[in-house]
Order: sequence, then C-alpha cells, then structure tokens
Amino acid sequence: MVELRLPKCILRPWRPSDADSLARHANSRAVWRNLMDRFPHPYTAQDARRWLQATSSDLPGLHLAIEVDGEAAGGIGLEPQADVYRRTAKVGYWLGEAVWGRGIATEALAALTAHAFTAFDLLRLEAPVFEWNRASMRVLEKCGYACESRQRRAGVKDGQVMDVLLYVRLRAAPAPPRRRFVELSHPIEDAMVTYPGLPAPRISAHMDRAASAAHYAPGTTFHIGRIDMVANTGTYLDAPFHRWADGLDLAALPLDRCAELEGRRVRVPDARAADAACFLDQDLDGMAVLIHTGWSRHWRTPQYAGDAPFLTEAGACRLRAAGAALVGIDSINIDDRADPRRPAHSVLLEAGIPIVEHLTGLDQLPERGFRFSAAPARVAHMGSFPVRAYAVLED
Repeated sequence: MVELRLPKCILRPWRPSDADSLARHANSRAVWRNLMDRFPHPYTAQDARRWLQATSSDLPGLHLAIEVDGEAAGGIGLEPQADVYRRTAKVGYWLGEAVWGRGIATEALAALTAHAFTAFDLLRLEAPVFEWNRASMRVLEKCGYACESRQRRAGVKDGQVMDVLLYVRLRAAPAPPRRRFVELSHPIEDAMVTYPGLPAPRISAHMDRAASAAHYAPGTTFHIGRIDMVANTGTYLDAPFHRWADGLDLAALPLDRCAELEGRRVRVPDARAADAACFLDQDLDGMAVLIHTGWSRHWRTPQYAGDAPFLTEAGACRLRAAGAALVGIDSINIDDRADPRRPAHSVLLEAGIPIVEHLTGLDQLPERGFRFSAAPARVAHMGSFPVRAYAVLED
C-alpha cells in the first residue's frame, strides 16, 4: 500500500469511507472547469461511489486521495500510456476549493512525481493544462515541469474553445560517472638530474614581468619562460625514432598510441627483472601496460641510479606479442643499464610501441579500469620529449 505522509497532507489509497467527503469537495464548478468532462458536475454521492469502486482494482499508487485535516479533500494520480508510449504517463490532480491557497497541490504533486519515477519504469510525465488555469501552471513549474507545447484550439470546455498547454517532466538522466585524475609525472625543476651523465635543465626567464611592463599597458605584465634541457628530462616518452633512424618521430607519432589508452598496471614482485612470466594470462592487446616496480620512491636520490628494476628482453617480446600499445615503467630505464644492447628499447620501439620512463604514482592506480595518457609535444626529428603522464579513473 502506498502512503506518503507529507507536512500538509497525506497521499493514500481511496477508501469506501471517503464517499461523503469526496462528493462534497468534488461538487464544485470551479474544480470541474479545470478537469476533463469525465469528471462530472454536479458531483453526486453516486458519482463518488462509482469512482471508489473503479479505483479499488487499480495498481497500487496510480490513484491516490489527498487527505487534508483528516478527510479526503482531493485526488491525484497517474494514467499510464500504452504501446510505444508505455513509458509515459499523464498526471492529474484536483483539490476542493476549501483547501486552496495552502500549498497543498504543490506538495502533493512533488511527492507523486518522485513516487512515479521511483515505483514505475517511466521516462516522462505529461500534464495537460487549460489555457486559463494559471494556478495549475505555477504548481507544475514549481515541481520542475516545463511547458513543452501549446496546442492551439485543441479543447472545448464549458462551451468554450481553448488552447491546451502540455507540461512535461522527464526522468532525470543518470549522473555521469565521477572522473578522478591521477598524476603520474615528476615535476621538472631547475638543475635536477634525471639520468646521470645527461645535463640538468636550466629554467630561466626570456622576459620577466619587470621587463615586460615596458611593452604593455600599465598593470599588464607577462612572464615568458625559457628552458634549456635535453629531451630525456623528467617523465618522458620515447618514440621509435629514439632508437631507430627510420622510426616515427614525435611529430609523426599517432595520438592513439599515447593518449586515452585503456590501462593495465602490472605489479612486479621484489625481483629486479620484469620477465615474460609477469605478463602471462593477461589480455594486453591495445593497452598501455604500466610496469609498477615502486622504484620511483628513490627519485632524486643516489639510489635511483643504482640497481634499478627493468624489463627483460623476453618480457619485451611477450608485450610485443600480446599487442601492447604503449609500455611505461616507474624506473630510471626500461632496460638494464648494464646491458649496452638495450634490448627492451630495441624490441618495443622497432614494433612501434612507445615507451614512457620515470613514471610515478602507480601505486594510486587499480590493476585495470583506468585510461592512460602521455602525449609529448609534436616535435619533428626528435625521438624523446617530456610528457604530462596521467590516468583517469571513473568512480
């Protein structure tokens, strides 16, 4: 049984004992003038009994009495449509004149609307309103309904041809999933060392704010920065050209190889080498495979350049065979620095698989269920460049 207890009224099923109060409140020309002709006038006790008998077999919650001060003083209900309109219902309501002006209709309609979208598989509620019934229009608007159309000369009531306005409320669209961004890049700072033996970046101002003041209106200043660095600085991406002279450079690297890729985080055990066994029995086709070693915790310490974790040649071959789109690692080099052949770079970049090194924050990612991006600047004739690597999770 549906019963909605509200501050000013109660919405509940009709009862046989409502006959007297129903006939008394419904027997009003002012009420009748705003309703369909099937609502009779004068409204007699026999009409009340007929209505109560008809609603006794309704689905629960379709037609409800509006109880005010202990008696049924109005009605509100839904009329589900059929066929292709089966997820639409018409909504109607009335109140006896004795309880007008108390905000009851607005309260009742708001409650029925919420109930309709909760209890029934409805997408749309419609309420036709006669052109002179401005009070009902205000009630509908307060409850989130909007006038969708004005049907010119569509109805006849009380001998008068009239326009009918169709007010509509739609089920609220589901809220989009919340997106959470996870930072996976190290910041680039002046004089920091990314890789031993490579020069540190020098960050300065080409034109500082004081110098810019002479070029613009009073109070308008700009800063134009300058950075001198090698391409392999901070968190960066290697394109095939980094290893292979005929490979794609940064300008030619397709975005679908480095942006909005479905991600997989592969946690490497305490063993230093990520071998083929780490990637068995996993669907990695088209994925950004991020090798999580935890080594980024040593960033900018002497230990970072020590015996760092790496991807073996067999592991690289496994990732190539599995169809990985990109491979990243949170270590100083995807290869063993003691191996001058650089087999992981060679295998992956020859296959057109970009590499992202010096990642961080991989412990914040799930094993799957995120998208990864690490797009570099589009620089011609270069094979490496810093990126702002990040992941997007949908909660």
